[in-house]
Amino acid sequence: MIQAGCQCEERLVKSMASSMTNSMDKGFVLDLTISVVSALHLGSGQADVNLDAEVVHDHCGVPYFPAKRLKGLLYESALEVVEMAEASGQKLFSLDELNTLFQHGVSGEKQLIMHNFYLPGYQQDRQGWEYLQAKYPGLINARDVLEEYTSIRYQTSIDKATHTALDHSLHNIRVVEAGCCFRGSIQVVNGDEQDRAILALACRNLQYAGGKRNRGLGRIECCFDKMDEVIRCAVKQVRKA
Repeated sequence: MIQAGCQCEERLVKSMASSMTNSMDKGFVLDLTISVVSALHLGSGQADVNLDAEVVHDHCGVPYFPAKRLKGLLYESALEVVEMAEASGQKLFSLDELNTLFQHGVSGEKQLIMHNFYLPGYQQDRQGWEYLQAKYPGLINARDVLEEYTSIRYQTSIDKATHTALDHSLHNIRVVEAGCCFRGSIQVVNGDEQDRAILALACRNLQYAGGKRNRGLGRIECCFDKMDEVIRCAVKQVRKA
């Protein structure tokens, strides 16, 4: 009975592995890098008496780029590409294809999967920070770690009549410093080359994220291997049509 159970379990594991392999045969994975060009504020919705707006970070204090937020930004960016292409009389991809890829009001076998994006070497660094915070709790904490990657920006409003600062208008926000980058992957199950092109165009068009974009914050660049080549092929196909 034990041997039979082991054999059943082994067959189940092989079946699951085969299923995953088959799914990847019908899809692809993109290793994406998000470079922070200007200071970035990815708000967590948290604040305290000393800070008006905090950035998202893990329990150790390491900032990250939330997957759900990135997915929304990529969808909006791709939607802009559709609108710009239509305005110029071109059709790089359709709104239906975009909604199918991002599963907006559409159900099917195609799935777009992504997890939070982290700084390079995050797993090893996190273990190091956890060790130090556990061993020296009085010397280092999550706030200390967060300050290694971020800074505080202060802003105030100006009275147009007197050209002086308005009373009680001073506020501050935390930002991730320019020069940082976040890395992660995007998996598309049952995806094709058109889906790859949609993501490439969305990444190329995505230039800003986070808060205070009208104040010069949030400039980013997204790229993956051979992204420009994918875009060139997509544009060439449109011109041939």
